[in-house]
Amino acid sequence: MTTIQGWLAALSGGDLPEDAVVGSRCLLPPIGCGRRLAEGALTEVEAREWRISGLCPACFDHAAPDDEDGDEGRLAEQQHLLDSADAAFALLAVQHPDRCHTAADYPTWTAGGAA
Repeated sequence: MTTIQGWLAALSGGDLPEDAVVGSRCLLPPIGCGRRLAEGALTEVEAREWRISGLCPACFDHAAPDDEDGDEGRLAEQQHLLDSADAAFALLAVQHPDRCHTAADYPTWTAGGAA
């Protein structure tokens, strides 16, 4: 089974997003442009996306071109990236496993509705 990181490494000749971030640059060609980046010159959303994808804003825009249907999704993702409560929300299931539902909570329910 190939992982996403393995797939990215194969496509990029071994360059990964974390390599680009450590090197203060965009991913190397053929995925990115390889140019140097100053994180302080990026907006907060651009910097967060770069730390995730390894792509500079221009390469990210090229990889995810604008279209009428995608604008709403991109705006929602930007709001998600800027949400200060998001990290805390993601930890809730880990910090409170007693509040997660298990099969024992639904003894008469069967997946797919079959009894």
